[in-house]
Amino acid sequence: MKSHYLTHGTLLIVVGMLFLLHNLGISTSIPWRSLVQLWPLFLVILGLQILFPKGILAFLAPIVLVITLFIAYVGIPTTPWSTSDYVKSTLPLQTNISQGQLTIRGLPVANVSLEANPQLDAPAVWAGMESQFVGDWQQGQTNETGVYSLSSRQDSVARFWAFNASGFPMNILLSPQLVWTMNLDIAVANGKIDLSNVAWRTLDISSGVSNLTLRLGNQSIHPARIHIKSGVGRVVLQVPHSMEIRITPSTPAFLHRLERDGLTKHQDSYVSPNYFADSGQKVDVVIDSGIATIVLEWID
Repeated sequence: MKSHYLTHGTLLIVVGMLFLLHNLGISTSIPWRSLVQLWPLFLVILGLQILFPKGILAFLAPIVLVITLFIAYVGIPTTPWSTSDYVKSTLPLQTNISQGQLTIRGLPVANVSLEANPQLDAPAVWAGMESQFVGDWQQGQTNETGVYSLSSRQDSVARFWAFNASGFPMNILLSPQLVWTMNLDIAVANGKIDLSNVAWRTLDISSGVSNLTLRLGNQSIHPARIHIKSGVGRVVLQVPHSMEIRITPSTPAFLHRLERDGLTKHQDSYVSPNYFADSGQKVDVVIDSGIATIVLEWID
């Protein structure tokens, strides 16, 4: 049998088993970040396919593939960075600022934690970020909007590949006094975004691979919208019972049990019972993904 048939068949079987274990709850996560670090081994596998297309040595490529996926699944030990490696930044804003705009662009892998800072004292208004990622910062204001952005630069990406396969820890604290619009562009995104105490209007997330928990609250500003664009994504939505929600999937492979969780199918969307009522807190969620798993959790 030819090597590429063996390798491709093995890859489909193993990846299918990983997704099955994940969906059954036996495995809590799929090791995307470890696979990113092990990408040179896939070049080795391709080389073995070319050198040994037939014969007994044709089994080398699928064997190396299985070993690679096993190492990724078990985990790779990494050297933790000390807190002295963290980059800390705060954004003081003038008192006439009523809105905030957060933009993060071009990060390779990030473990994101985003929440409101409960210790802000009026009239102090600011945003803060603590991260091991060194990028290009921009901050300022336009009219009544405070602008806070971080974008990738070449040396920070190289630092990631050399030292930190597990991703950049990124702790973001936002002022609850502002109405926020957020745009996060991260190649591989993992973490929790807690909007329960954040006044917000829109959240856009663009990612190749994402594993995110989004906790919503009653601080959203109508019309509130969440748009998640991802190649492969798993999203846990934690929604208060008092909030009405509409989820619109735009994906060929959509794994969910939304109807069992209290939503009903309406055209191309899934809606909560009172979504179309004139009153009440509402949020629209659009999932644009190649493969998506959506988990809906109702919270108090």
